[in-house]
Amino acid sequence: MVLALAIAACGLMGSCALPAVSLAAENVNFIGTWMAEPGENWTIASENLATGECMGSSAATQFVMSGCKVTGEEYEFVLEEPGYMSFDAGTIEGNKVHGSFHDTNHNEQTYTATRAPNLTGTWSAVYHCEVGCPGPGQEFPATDTLSQTEGSNKVTGTNAGESISGTLTGDKLELHNSAGGYEANATLTVSADGRSWSGPLTDSHKTSGTYIATKEAVGTRLGEINEDSYCASLGYPGLPGGRSSTLRKEAEGPEYAFNNWACVRGEGALAPIATAGGPPSMNNACVFEFPAAGPSHAAPENPNNALSWNCFEGAPATEEPIVSGGGGGGAGGGGGSTATLSPTVVRAVVPAPILAHTGNVAPVSGAVLVQLPGTTTFVPLSSLRQIPFGTLINAIHGRVSVTTASPHGGTQTGEFFEGEFVLSQGHNGLVVATLAGGSFAGCPTARERAHRARASAAHASGKHVVRKLWSDAHGSFSTKGNYAAGAVAGTEWLTEDLCDGTLIRVTRDKVAVTNLVNHRHVLVKVGHSYLAKAP
Repeated sequence: MVLALAIAACGLMGSCALPAVSLAAENVNFIGTWMAEPGENWTIASENLATGECMGSSAATQFVMSGCKVTGEEYEFVLEEPGYMSFDAGTIEGNKVHGSFHDTNHNEQTYTATRAPNLTGTWSAVYHCEVGCPGPGQEFPATDTLSQTEGSNKVTGTNAGESISGTLTGDKLELHNSAGGYEANATLTVSADGRSWSGPLTDSHKTSGTYIATKEAVGTRLGEINEDSYCASLGYPGLPGGRSSTLRKEAEGPEYAFNNWACVRGEGALAPIATAGGPPSMNNACVFEFPAAGPSHAAPENPNNALSWNCFEGAPATEEPIVSGGGGGGAGGGGGSTATLSPTVVRAVVPAPILAHTGNVAPVSGAVLVQLPGTTTFVPLSSLRQIPFGTLINAIHGRVSVTTASPHGGTQTGEFFEGEFVLSQGHNGLVVATLAGGSFAGCPTARERAHRARASAAHASGKHVVRKLWSDAHGSFSTKGNYAAGAVAGTEWLTEDLCDGTLIRVTRDKVAVTNLVNHRHVLVKVGHSYLAKAP
């Protein structure tokens, strides 16, 4: 009644603070495909976290599942067909269960089951070509972006223009890549933790070899949050014929991504959805949406848009209490009140990148350092951060993700590794990573290169690598060395500054190279290199 009066006083579209309403959801998440040993696998497609009621099916299609219910960490369900019933029960421990069944034929058996991994995410892959290769022992790096709906064994995705489809059965992934007339098929074994795979691959170019990959850890986007489904799972019915969730104010506005969503009770009262903490919260919604993904957290892609919430791999960032400045008005509103809709906010959220002004960077792996313009000191990059263009990035021993604004709206993302570079962007949207670091002091001079016989033995070879940078980007990206620049729309390539010139080697798709010495333009395809010779 008090909450209803508060809503009446403030208005559903008002901005005054409402007292948080907690709803205990102590039943663990049972959703997913479970691989039993021994026995038949089963899939739990949905669960009401408040009541524990769930629905699912068995891999043995002759059975119908009924009576599915979770109470705390305990589960039970019945599998039946005409003339036969099996009663299953057990305990859920994260992504593993210990269970048993007894049936109408007086059989009894214990078993364990593991929740099948969810392959949604970005995978760093390498194809080790072994037979029919353009050259001996060639390796072809790739980045697979996969999506798998919880409760489904179907996998879809992309890889630099290639379409990916697959079926996950137990720990076996049958993967198919296609692009134009090219086809590739692989039978892969997925690790128990769902974070790596390996197996044979054959393609329509008559090559064969081994395809291996590891799942990139923190920051991989898992997918969107469905606030209606989440609120319904907590037992919020919503208004008759209406949705289970609602926005308290407009979708767009300053910081409107936060403290805006709420679950709707049957009588119309609201239960605000916090950023973090217990249910209802955005972080908890990610556990509901992607139970097999491991630690996850929620964050809006745009803090000013309430419709931009997504789930990402990795535990939530450090959270700090937010205390309101108070102010009069509203139910129970005295000056200096510390009541807020959400006591926490994830500090890793940063504003959207601004074209030609700022970009958002995040470490993918290893050690990454940044030196901001006007400073002389490198600082570690430990989480998502917005930086101004002109920043020097050291990814010699790490891999960094760079997200920038596109000139026509939206964003573009690329990754850089094993090098040092200065990041910049023009108003046309082109992002340039200019190689930095290294020393040319030991390289032959132009005269010495022209007269090799007289070059001092103390000088470095013309093939000496002064600095380099690997790039894996999708969008309008370019790398720039001393004598050449390479631009792409989505591929992987290496840029090396040598004493003799700038070398660009393409390992996937193709790169448009501009020779900065003679201003020629060359299209370099996969497996080939181009050297822009020093003058």
